[in-house]
Order: sequence, then C-alpha cells, then structure tokens
Amino acid sequence: IVEEKAESTREEEVDLKNWPARFNRLRKQIMVLWDACNVPLVHRTYFFLLIKQDSTDPIYMEVENRRLTFLKEMFDRGNSALQDGRLLTLASSKKALQGEREMLSRLMCKKYREEERIRTYVEWGISVSSKKRRLQLAQRLWSETESMDHVAKSAAIVAKLIGFFDHGLALEETLGLRFAP
Repeated sequence: IVEEKAESTREEEVDLKNWPARFNRLRKQIMVLWDACNVPLVHRTYFFLLIKQDSTDPIYMEVENRRLTFLKEMFDRGNSALQDGRLLTLASSKKALQGEREMLSRLMCKKYREEERIRTYVEWGISVSSKKRRLQLAQRLWSETESMDHVAKSAAIVAKLIGFFDHGLALEETLGLRFAP
C-alpha cells in the first residue's frame, strides 16, 4: 500500500509538471470545439476568465473537452442533444449564437460611452463611418480562436457587456453556474 501511494504521488508530480503544456493544448482544443459547436460567447467568456492553470483546473478542462467532444460527435452524425427539455441541433445552436451576437450588439450603447465605442471600433478595424458597427463588432468577437490576444480582447468586451464584473461575485463562485452551449 505504501508503494502504491508513493507511485501515485510520483504520477501526480509528473502530471503537475506537464500541466502547463497540457493546459495550452486542451485550451486550444476546447476553443476549436466551441467554434464547431456554436457555444455561446457568454459561456466561452466565463470559462476563459475562470480557468487559469490553477491546481483544480485540470478537472474543469477535461470535463469541458469531453462534453464538447461528445456534442460535436452528436452534431457530426446529424443527431441532436437534449438540453433542458429542448432538442439542441447544430442549426439551433448556430441560430442561438447569432441571437446572442445581436443581443451583445444592442448592449454596446448601454455599456459603452460613445468615445469608448469609437475607440473599440477603430481597435477592431471597423470603419467609424460604416453602418451596423455594433453588429460588425459582435460578429468579430471570438472569431479568431487561434489568437490568444484576440480571445482575451473578446472575453473582456463580452464580460463588460454582460456585466460580469458588476455583480461583485468572486470568479470562483460562478463555477456553480451550469456551462452549456
């Protein structure tokens, strides 16, 4: 029994040493799956802001990766998944994601002052004289998942729009929320 415990401790030490590389690999896989499964931007933002390579994060990363892999396999076979008593299909998740983007674009006027909006449009390469700037910005959020800078900026905008930091909750407290696409 003592040998098994020592073996287990050594395995955990090896896992912790490899965790940063594994974390980055899993995070990239999860981001690809989020895109493929049309996962809501709010969920992506919560997850991105909450999971920061802490010692408890491997569990959350594995669960999210497995959940998304299962969901993608269901969608790839043309099947649907049951969620909250509703059928979730690839088409319905895409439609819901578009609705979420429209909702986020409407929140721009409420959460950003005019000069902040203009600065944000310029930063994201959106012409200040173009039409539907808010919707253009919403369409660009979380669209370049291979760029961590883009992802971090997207998460910051979504977090501000939904009032993520306004609620006064510790980030860890929100893990009680159900993360679902």
